[in-house]
Amino acid sequence: MTFAAVVETMFLAIAQLWFAGLSLAVVVSDVGWRRIPNRVVLPAILGLPVLFTAPLVSALLQLAASEVEPRLQKLLHGIEGALVLFAAYLVLACLGGVGGGDVKLAAVLGLVLGYFGGWGAVTVATVLAWSAAGTWIPLSRLVRRRAHGGSRGPPNLPFAPFLIGGAWVALLAY
Repeated sequence: MTFAAVVETMFLAIAQLWFAGLSLAVVVSDVGWRRIPNRVVLPAILGLPVLFTAPLVSALLQLAASEVEPRLQKLLHGIEGALVLFAAYLVLACLGGVGGGDVKLAAVLGLVLGYFGGWGAVTVATVLAWSAAGTWIPLSRLVRRRAHGGSRGPPNLPFAPFLIGGAWVALLAY
């Protein structure tokens, strides 16, 4: 095993642990208080790219040309995923469909999913999240209507658990 591979394994393990902790904190916060704290998401937006860049830098410093291109591709896929999901969720937030925390979380998810699984993981996670939420909304309305005698207001749905759930399923699949 080359030094670049050891560095990659170490930094990616740290990134995965960070993402697991972030996932738990975000879901608990969104379900409990309908908020996704900046102090959880913003450090990940800044820190995870550093962790994902370390294996590339290690390969460059060792002049391991065969290891540079795949690491660069993964990093670019992560950055692209972050930018695309951030932009899409920003549009949805402007239309009133999601909150600002969901927008920032989408950037983190795009980065992680793009890096580890490419566009396939980004697509699968997004479809799963929206499908699960789309299934949950009518069910929650039905339960609320029966419990509260006809309440028809819009559901106050914490969306982060669906985003995180879709991301983890996609990560495990890729």
